[in-house]
Amino acid sequence: MKYTEISDGKILVDGESIEDIPLKSLRESVTMIDQDPTLIKATFKENLDLTNKYSDEELKEILKECNLWEVIE
Repeated sequence: MKYTEISDGKILVDGESIEDIPLKSLRESVTMIDQDPTLIKATFKENLDLTNKYSDEELKEILKECNLWEVIE
């Protein structure tokens, strides 16, 4: 996700080096899932949608599709 510069080797996405992909495009297209769950100091919505791309209603529908809406409602 380009948090630090690569010092050795390459990271490829569909055969293209992430060094050649614009940062905004990379961060909008790739999701990183850490092995240790971490929440940022923000609302639940902000933790789910860091780029504020989805409306509340869209997030609700996504959560319903994943059977998670009742858990957080």
